[in-house]
Amino acid sequence: MKRVDDVIYQVISHSMESKSEVNPQRLPDLISLFLAKETNEYRERDASQDDGAVATRSVKTTPKLIRDMAFNFTAAGRGTTSQSLQWIFIMLNRYPHVEARIREELLAKLPQLFAKDSIPPSMNDVQQLVYLEAVIKESLRLNPVAPLIGRTATQDVFLSDGTFVPSGTRVVIPTFAVARLQSIWGEDAAEFKPDRWIDPESGKVLIISPFKFLVFLAGPRSCLGAKLAMLELKVALATVLSKFHLRVLRNPFEIGYDASISLPVKGDVLAAVEAVEVPSLCEPAKLAGAA
Repeated sequence: MKRVDDVIYQVISHSMESKSEVNPQRLPDLISLFLAKETNEYRERDASQDDGAVATRSVKTTPKLIRDMAFNFTAAGRGTTSQSLQWIFIMLNRYPHVEARIREELLAKLPQLFAKDSIPPSMNDVQQLVYLEAVIKESLRLNPVAPLIGRTATQDVFLSDGTFVPSGTRVVIPTFAVARLQSIWGEDAAEFKPDRWIDPESGKVLIISPFKFLVFLAGPRSCLGAKLAMLELKVALATVLSKFHLRVLRNPFEIGYDASISLPVKGDVLAAVEAVEVPSLCEPAKLAGAA
């Protein structure tokens, strides 16, 4: 626990030191946003009032407050991130040309990662990796950590198709099934196609409504750690794939999942770790990690 505290406080100290630096290319991180204000205001229902009034309270921004929030984000995403990584590596074993294309992008945009003494990429570094982000989102779409998400209607409501949902009704959203609906994702909905996330004209990642891509949900109850989760996945994959190919020892197309509140891989998935040969990166077979 002390080691975790030390790392988090180190990141906070770094953010405080770089607070005065002007860098238009730098994306604001969570810590920087909190440090920008000496106090942060929170709105919550006033329990002492019966009319549903909302009270505003101020909380002073301190390193400890930021540490507590950072720890909550990290702890909440630990299991979900590792499970998502498992599925991504399985998908890369099913489609080796996708892994080869990721390495091509890494070599073109972050070639320093292939050096033996390289350090993990920064948040700003991984923002350049368009295809890697597309691969991550496509894997999350087909293999959501939460295949079913439940909510309770807080008031009577009519859906857009006229369906009446009375207050108190438990509504279940089958994210696993929604990702395979042709009416939403097209005729190739069940196929693994990372390019569906990339604008063919601009070459940038398409902005798709969270009400369509439901992995992190949408609205005021959406996942607070969505951006952190994406960052963790990008950094982890860029770091590993620039050095190694993980060859799954089972037939990747025969690997299934256990039905539960999450979508864990069924059974153990053993893999052989194979080093990526940097001098041979120009060869597609080497990029894919093939022997």
